[in-house]
Amino acid sequence: MEKTIQYVVSEEAYKACKNGQVGSLLRKELRLSKKEISRLKWQGEISCKGHLLHVNEHVNVGDELVLSFFEKESDETGSCGDVSILYEDEDVVVVFKPAHMAVHPVHGHMDCLGTRLKSHYAKLGKTFTIRPIGRLDYDVSGCMLYAKNQVSAARLNAQQESGVFTKTYIALASGKVDCMHGCIDLPIQKVDSLRRVIGFGKWARTHFDVVGYNETVDCSVLKVRIDTGRTHQIRVHMKAMGHALLGDCLYGDGRVLEQVGLHCWKMSFVSPFTKEEVVVEAPVEEVFGDIWKKDFK
Repeated sequence: MEKTIQYVVSEEAYKACKNGQVGSLLRKELRLSKKEISRLKWQGEISCKGHLLHVNEHVNVGDELVLSFFEKESDETGSCGDVSILYEDEDVVVVFKPAHMAVHPVHGHMDCLGTRLKSHYAKLGKTFTIRPIGRLDYDVSGCMLYAKNQVSAARLNAQQESGVFTKTYIALASGKVDCMHGCIDLPIQKVDSLRRVIGFGKWARTHFDVVGYNETVDCSVLKVRIDTGRTHQIRVHMKAMGHALLGDCLYGDGRVLEQVGLHCWKMSFVSPFTKEEVVVEAPVEEVFGDIWKKDFK
């Protein structure tokens, strides 16, 4: 979706930014990065009082700058189906992802969460280019974040790299995990079609806290956070501990559950332009049912 920012030049900002130089205002007051300013120059426009401006021009105190980041029309086709929106503002949307659904279109999975979201906004008369921030495996459920415009996507990806954007998972691990708190720091590498812990692999770190044990099913309930985002990281690390996730046909025996016993329960990030901290949760009980019996908050 097109992103528009409106900014009124104050006297203080005018003096601090080379007597109202547009480029200086974009950098110092609006905190736009070099890439964002470049994108604005070539794929958007800067205007004041209906006139287009260049970054080296000047504006006066009280003038309103209007920044428009244009969006290219997407060739992706929307697909029918409901979406459950957990949080939304003008720049981001968090959607509940059910298990057995892809995050974005891939070969064999054109009916995915992203295209359903595109269809949802099309019904509202809005265009939506699918920009997932991070990912969830096909057979994993929970919170999934999408950016509504390119400039927000860039800022959210930067938050992901810096650790500002965090996710907490609920994992159902087979057997009884005796260590109540732990950190798994083991490298992961793709070997054939699967990921494995191997010495020359990429660095990967997973933190976990045990919050319960289900004796009937013989599984431990864990809260999990990751410092790195390797493919199948939690699944591979739990397998390496000897506690493969329930329902995991790739790294375990696939017992008990129809999905992998992994759910993105909570995510926290800063909304790209309001700068407000956003915390979103996706209910666990509806996914894991009776297996989940303890209050983990």
